[in-house]
Amino acid sequence: MPKKKKGKKAKVNLDSFLDIMTCLLGVLVLIIILTSIDASQTKMIVPTPMAHLSTKRPVFVECRGNLLYFVDIAQIRKALDDELARIEKEAGGDRDKMLQMMSDAVLDTDNYKLDLSFALAGQNLLVPKPDAKGISLDGVTVDTLLMKSVQNAGWYEKLLSELNMAEDMITFLVRDDSYAIFKKARGFAWMKGIECSYELLDVTDPIKLGLGGEASLAQ
Repeated sequence: MPKKKKGKKAKVNLDSFLDIMTCLLGVLVLIIILTSIDASQTKMIVPTPMAHLSTKRPVFVECRGNLLYFVDIAQIRKALDDELARIEKEAGGDRDKMLQMMSDAVLDTDNYKLDLSFALAGQNLLVPKPDAKGISLDGVTVDTLLMKSVQNAGWYEKLLSELNMAEDMITFLVRDDSYAIFKKARGFAWMKGIECSYELLDVTDPIKLGLGGEASLAQ
């Protein structure tokens, strides 16, 4: 009887698999090259320090519309004290009239309007003025900041140089549209050895100051 021929095994074609592996290898090489280029252009990395309790005096800076605005507490308190003294004198001891005048009063400062109706509850409510002029840090870089004098940071550079590192810290009031300038301004403060804290605000939220509370978490 004739012997049956054994069936030949089918050959596996690996060309498609090799094509896929070649493409993946090319993508990985491209990612490594781009990462190396990006890393070589990074001049300085500032690590975020751990948060800790602090009893230092907060100096407030608002981040709004990717601009910085100084919340001048001394100016606000003086305007408030002057207005309260005027209201008290004009009311002539009439408590109801004084309360009514306070609830209707609105003060103008450089960057904010102060609603005195909240002063009755021990708070200062600040409403940002739309025509207030903030500063941008677009012209300030790590190189310029490391110099003895930074010309492009305006009052913010002056503020950093005047703060007492042992007693003061900067509290940033950060609105939803201003994370970029907040991180840049905070980095500049850290490079000057100044502690920072921050509070997040919605774009439309007023600023409420007063009543105090727990110690701030600084960084």
